Amino acid sequence: MPDAQLFARRGGHAPELDNNEHLFELGRFLDHLHSVGELKKFQHRPALTVQDYGR
Repeated sequence: MPDAQLFARRGGHAPELDNNEHLFELGRFLDHLHSVGELKKFQHRPALTVQDYGR
């Protein structure tokens, strides 16, 4: 996605979560991220274990 923006860049402003159009676009973006992640296995992803990160 070259130069694609989900929302206009405005520092300090979150998307309006009560706006259905914003929620739809957020959902599409998350779907795209998951689709890209499925293309190949992670090679450098550390395991999150209780021994390393738990107390």
